[in-house]
Amino acid sequence: ASRFKEIDNLLKMGALSVMTLKESNRYRMYLPEYIIPSNMLDKWKLQDDGSMLAKSRNVLIGWKDPMIYQLERRAPTPTQEAIMVMLQWLASFRASGMISDLTNAFGQSRRTNRETKLATELPKGVKHPSVPPGCLLKVETEL
Repeated sequence: ASRFKEIDNLLKMGALSVMTLKESNRYRMYLPEYIIPSNMLDKWKLQDDGSMLAKSRNVLIGWKDPMIYQLERRAPTPTQEAIMVMLQWLASFRASGMISDLTNAFGQSRRTNRETKLATELPKGVKHPSVPPGCLLKVETEL
């Protein structure tokens, strides 16, 4: 259920779009280097009430991007040490603050302006009713 939800959210947010079978086959024939693999990262997350919730993230293998050296990328994820330093600073100055988690950050990244967009397949073992067999997913945002 969590894998379906992840793919469903990415499709609804417009981060991924379903390619036709004809377009998918054209990519496979003429642009295979633009088809990057993806995997599903699954984990169990402990909830406040003590129950466990299955969480999944679709992970695109970005280092396989044929334009990896031409595009500028940033991943401003704070390290655990940076978070601890900030919490200590807040405590030392008796200041207040908050920490939040951005859900589906990949889905909310800026739209790509590439002439040839990347494509990917559903991760192994994942099916979605909006993605017919043999069809690729076009990546509409930057990695």
